[in-house]
Amino acid sequence: MERIVSKFGGSSVLQFNTIAQIVANNENRRWIVVSAPGDADKRYRVTQMLIRLAGYSVNKGHDSESAQELRNRIVGKYTGILGSSVQHDVERSLDERIARNELRWDEYLANMKAFGEYMTAKLAADALGFTFTDLRDIMVVDGEFDAAKVRPESYDLMQEALHEGRFVIPGFFGYDCKGKVRTFAFGGSDKTGAEIARGVGATLYENFTDSPIRAADPKYVSDAIVIAEMTLSELRDLSYAGFGIYHSEAIEPLIEPRIPLHVLSTKNWNQAGTMVFMERLYEREKPIVGVAYREGLCALGVSRVGLNDMHGVLARTAQVLQEEEIAIEFPATGIDDVSFVVSQQRLDGARLNRILSRFSELTKHGQTSVYDNLGCVVVAGKGIEYDALRISAKASLALADADINVVADTMGLERRCIMYAIPITQGARAVQALYNAFIREGEP
Repeated sequence: MERIVSKFGGSSVLQFNTIAQIVANNENRRWIVVSAPGDADKRYRVTQMLIRLAGYSVNKGHDSESAQELRNRIVGKYTGILGSSVQHDVERSLDERIARNELRWDEYLANMKAFGEYMTAKLAADALGFTFTDLRDIMVVDGEFDAAKVRPESYDLMQEALHEGRFVIPGFFGYDCKGKVRTFAFGGSDKTGAEIARGVGATLYENFTDSPIRAADPKYVSDAIVIAEMTLSELRDLSYAGFGIYHSEAIEPLIEPRIPLHVLSTKNWNQAGTMVFMERLYEREKPIVGVAYREGLCALGVSRVGLNDMHGVLARTAQVLQEEEIAIEFPATGIDDVSFVVSQQRLDGARLNRILSRFSELTKHGQTSVYDNLGCVVVAGKGIEYDALRISAKASLALADADINVVADTMGLERRCIMYAIPITQGARAVQALYNAFIREGEP
């Protein structure tokens, strides 16, 4: 018998009657994971409003809206979905969270952010006639308050607590060994669903969202096709590179137990969607499964004559970035030069100049360079493993024909994907060029 974990995202929660139909359609959908309610305007997604409301509660707010307005908007989200009968419960629970502003800021913020999923799960369990699952009983985490990691003992707790029955489980957070709330990264409800699937030994993990997985972001390619079948590795590569439809960390729990993932549109839930397996057969005429893109990067480099003869220079320059807490996306090396494509989110002026000074010092007065405001465009697919030279050449030609300035590129020894650092002003054009070369060319 199938054992199905089904996760519903923020936009899906707004269609609660549809969720009820989906759950009733298959009795094997026994574990339901829910997000906080979403909104087409990101500013008014419940989690975003909770973050701003937390700021007001500790005098970090601003005057464009009042705390009472935010509170009312949040309550209104739930009454709009499930009716006025839930208003009292939502107001009481939310006010209890707000009142805990004696907590340290990072702990308080985690508590406030977690309210969205907690409240959705409580109300959804009542509406569906399922059992609400308190994450205190099954999800033990550690790590930062906004970047929690699941501890291994959680899986035994899940097996015991979720063995018999039908359950609704809040996504996005867990509890540490002291009973304090810690949240996953944004999009972490996907991770919760995957962790639950691993813990209960699911035969299938369903992820209901706005759309199945397309071969490119529709904001760059409006008619991008739905990917019918792909591997977890392909999804991981594309998610890391900007596929907003799926959180990259949510893939890892599915790999060892080889749990297939089915990504479906909530609105069109009877349609096929995208199936994601550990493996699939390679189709030579379709070597690339998708193109992804994200921004917020820059390249930091250092060069000097004789650099290649300096022992350990790559490790020592990478250590500088680690000590400055700058995430490395990928390194790029040439003769007598070393560069790193990194996230520029934490690169204020002081940190940037410290890094460059240390690069120069470590390389005996090497010449440093900075390429800022970059994006990363990625092509991924099983075909790279089998035909890397031809695919790399074709991708490079497509980018050259579109006048894309490639700042750095890498493929890696596993040959799972090819990454290109490019100026953000050329991001949309690069995605379109690669989509046309590899995906549109192969369409029926």
